[in-house]
Amino acid sequence: DEGVETRVCSCGATENRYLAKEEHIPGEWVVDADYNEKTISCTVCQTVLKTEALSEHTHNWSKWEIEKEATCTEAGILARTCECGARDENTLAKVEHIFSDWETAKEPECETLGSRKRSCSCGETETEGIPALDHAMGEWVFNESMDEIRQDCGQIQEDATKRECVIETDLEILIPDNYITNVVERLKIYKQLDSMEDDKDLAPLIKSLTDRFGTIPWQTLELFQIVKLRMLAKKIYAEKISIKQNKMAITFNFQSNAVERILSYVQSYPSQSKVVEQEDKVILNITSIDNLEKAIKVFSYLQEDFVEKL
Repeated sequence: DEGVETRVCSCGATENRYLAKEEHIPGEWVVDADYNEKTISCTVCQTVLKTEALSEHTHNWSKWEIEKEATCTEAGILARTCECGARDENTLAKVEHIFSDWETAKEPECETLGSRKRSCSCGETETEGIPALDHAMGEWVFNESMDEIRQDCGQIQEDATKRECVIETDLEILIPDNYITNVVERLKIYKQLDSMEDDKDLAPLIKSLTDRFGTIPWQTLELFQIVKLRMLAKKIYAEKISIKQNKMAITFNFQSNAVERILSYVQSYPSQSKVVEQEDKVILNITSIDNLEKAIKVFSYLQEDFVEKL
């Protein structure tokens, strides 16, 4: 456009004169996206000064050159050009992070995971866990209650014979009132059975009862089987046994040393048994258990290599 120059008198009068347009300053040839034409525009006002159609030709591309190096955070640019002004680009993929060596952030402890981390110069970090340590147990000692334990790193491991196992059943296991009529005597025997740690202690008790009260009823003999069952259960970390309606459910924790035998049992008796996982427990369900002798056979299998088929 034309310009305007103005001057003013002290009386307030003004006078204008027009200035001639300045010449355009042409830029470089620019090829359109379809390579149909090229244009030159003014670098000041962007007015198109000249347009020329491009004749068909095969691009004479230059060699690919890296215009921008790729990093681990940004892609790079690879470009080439033709003498006609055309330009071609490719994207260079981001490079992998270059991490430092692993550094321990938290040392693992007994039953507690540790962690380690490493970082890239761009600030990216990686963290992964370090497996918990196994307990380094000391020698067996006796505590104030004379329970045999061993302790190290703050962790106490009880002797297998000291673990508790809850047994629930709808079987008739008891000392009948008409066999031992004295309540105090019956309670004393119940307590003796509950504290018994070895089924070898049953023989002297059976002889004593037979001598004092006569032939032992079958319900009481079944009660004695509970002692054997409890001893077997404790050795393989069974926490609970339920024998009801001819079915047995055995609850183990994941520390149990009988996991492989549990799976082996289910494979051997698939129609009678199945395993269920429940939080940190494993429950073995078995059918056709209508007496304690069969229950004891199952526990013998879980600790031995063979058991008579039920």
